[in-house]
Amino acid sequence: MKNILFLYFFTLLSLLCFGQSYTFPISNNNYNVIELKDDQNKINGYFLVNTNKGFHFDILDKNLTKISSGSSSELVPYNFLNLFKSVKLINDKLSVSKIYYNPNTYSFPFEATYIFDVKTGAFEKMFYQKEQELVLSETEQSFHQILKGQNGKNLSEVTPIAYNNKTFFVVESYVLPKVYLFSSKIRESKIEILDGKGSPIWEIYKNYRDSLEQSFYNLISIKNGKVFILESNFESKRKFLGSVLKIYNLDDGKLISSINVNTESSQFLEISRVEEFEGGFTLIGLYKSPSKNYNDLIESKYAGFYRWKLKEDGTTISRNLYGWLRLTAKLDFFIGRKDEVSNYLNPLISFDTKNGFSFILKNERDDLYSSQTKNYFLLNFDSKNEFTSFKKYNKDEISFVDFNYDQTKKQLNILEFEHLKKNSGNLKIANSDTNFISKSFQLTEDNITPNSITDDHKVLMISKEKDNLILNLVTINL
Repeated sequence: MKNILFLYFFTLLSLLCFGQSYTFPISNNNYNVIELKDDQNKINGYFLVNTNKGFHFDILDKNLTKISSGSSSELVPYNFLNLFKSVKLINDKLSVSKIYYNPNTYSFPFEATYIFDVKTGAFEKMFYQKEQELVLSETEQSFHQILKGQNGKNLSEVTPIAYNNKTFFVVESYVLPKVYLFSSKIRESKIEILDGKGSPIWEIYKNYRDSLEQSFYNLISIKNGKVFILESNFESKRKFLGSVLKIYNLDDGKLISSINVNTESSQFLEISRVEEFEGGFTLIGLYKSPSKNYNDLIESKYAGFYRWKLKEDGTTISRNLYGWLRLTAKLDFFIGRKDEVSNYLNPLISFDTKNGFSFILKNERDDLYSSQTKNYFLLNFDSKNEFTSFKKYNKDEISFVDFNYDQTKKQLNILEFEHLKKNSGNLKIANSDTNFISKSFQLTEDNITPNSITDDHKVLMISKEKDNLILNLVTINL
């Protein structure tokens, strides 16, 4: 197979330069390849995992050079779904967060976060919920032990963060009522910052058993040493007064600034993502028409999405709304709710380009029972905020594979795959400097799948041969 791959790539040598390769043993289809990315979507390495009888992994650098191997002995029963929620490089540690869920019961999903040494692959510690407390254990616990500690009321989520060569753990915890319904009130919530050893530094704690407490806190993002927390305020259970985005210093919890996000009269903004740029940050997300009644607000349909650029002190640079009616006419694509089905575009990320700015959005379709991703869209705007062009990625025709962004050059590169037949087609690279006109490279060899694109224009190609997964990095000559 390696010889076939070499001959195949040799025929494309004028366009593609064959690079590094790596072979990873697998069993059946119990494997995964996860890119280790930073906040700017830059690939720093790869996590290859085989999930047969626990999980066994290799850590590779961005050039497919092996750094280390490791494993976990977790044995999850067949009736439990278990997924890799996030895998991150945190300084010299690897954080692996997993989520577990039994679809045959009404219990809530629960999580465990494993910390491994990058250089050796050795297990170091893990976080998991044990009844009322979040436990930091230096001994790996079995899945049965983790499951035994779940009471269905206490939920915790751990997010590891690297900042100034230090490691932090941001913990978001909730206490739910004994019998939880969707309209039930959370009993307690806590956002806590721990140091690299798991010791607490600062926290925001709320006890909602006190009927006078009507401010609810949600962790939105952690960026460059800043913790973004949304405070939502109520006069009563149903009357919504507004919300404030509060920005805290990660090191000591000092409040840096407060920004009024939602007031009684303004559009109701849901914050999907915080993006930083030099001297400020950008908020993106969906919005709805305003309402003082919170139940009506939750039930109301989305009206569009927005992009809000602010300076570090919270001063607005620009604030733009993009309504469905305006976009439907431009895209010739229905967006909104009809017959109990919602079809909308959820912004994933935005970019400043040399010609203006662009959005990548996920087309989601919700009905009464489920939510599913249908397509992806690229929307382009000029510097005057005027819509210029779009591209639709239909997963059955042209797949949106991956992207990278050069913040210095303000250039967005998108990796696309146009399907010609099963497991073959055209590999395409589009960038904002050429108004997103793609360069195309035909892939004629079966069983080779483009996976991701690096910041130095290398594409990770993956193929499978019997009990091995074969990874190849191919350099694109743009």
